[in-house]
Amino acid sequence: MSQCADADEPDGLFLAQAFNTSRLLAFAERTFFSTPYFYADIRIGETVPVNIALTQGNTSVFRARMSAQSQLVRSGHELWEGPIFLPRAYARAPRKWFTASIGGDTRTYAFSTTADSLDLNPIVPDDSFGQLRDSCFTAQVWHLRHNATHAKSRTLKERNT
Repeated sequence: MSQCADADEPDGLFLAQAFNTSRLLAFAERTFFSTPYFYADIRIGETVPVNIALTQGNTSVFRARMSAQSQLVRSGHELWEGPIFLPRAYARAPRKWFTASIGGDTRTYAFSTTADSLDLNPIVPDDSFGQLRDSCFTAQVWHLRHNATHAKSRTLKERNT
């Protein structure tokens, strides 16, 4: 799948890393479904201005805070569906992915680089947060879905031909 530079929506996504507040579920996701889940303490403030904090051990590895001045860009029902690709276990491993959908009433706010904040503090330099930080990643919008619906297919694997 590819994404054109002028495309509004990506054809697919790559799941570099994911987190769960249950050690058992994170282990099961990694072991049985090949997804890159890890345990973390996750705190979410759901009312505007929202905030998200992810902590592993004593390290705050991800924190995002919306300012009270954030501007609503659009509001309405949105639905995204497509493939989510998983990291390969090794370079020549078959590609794995699942198809997912997420949708619902969505409020989209502009991310202000001067008023909002995004902190990436990797535990190890080359984890996904380190790679985002080193790539000079900047957030663009907040998508808020208080009653989202989501679904995923089983994990699929490309065939070796």
